[in-house]
Amino acid sequence: MAPPAATAPPRLPGRPPPGHSAGLRLAWVLSLLVVIGALAAAAVWRGPIMRAWPPSMRVYAALGMVHTHPGR
Repeated sequence: MAPPAATAPPRLPGRPPPGHSAGLRLAWVLSLLVVIGALAAAAVWRGPIMRAWPPSMRVYAALGMVHTHPGR
């Protein structure tokens, strides 16, 4: 008796349709803007942050962003 004929698996598309990639690209851009904004805010307001949350001084010191007068 002959073995059954092998069938190829269904072919998957190599790329998603163009409409799907625009939404994904927008999500990545917005995510990066949020992260950059958070880092900028942490740098600009490091004094008040260190005054409100003293353990943050260790993080700023590790990053070389020591602020000698917290709160200014």
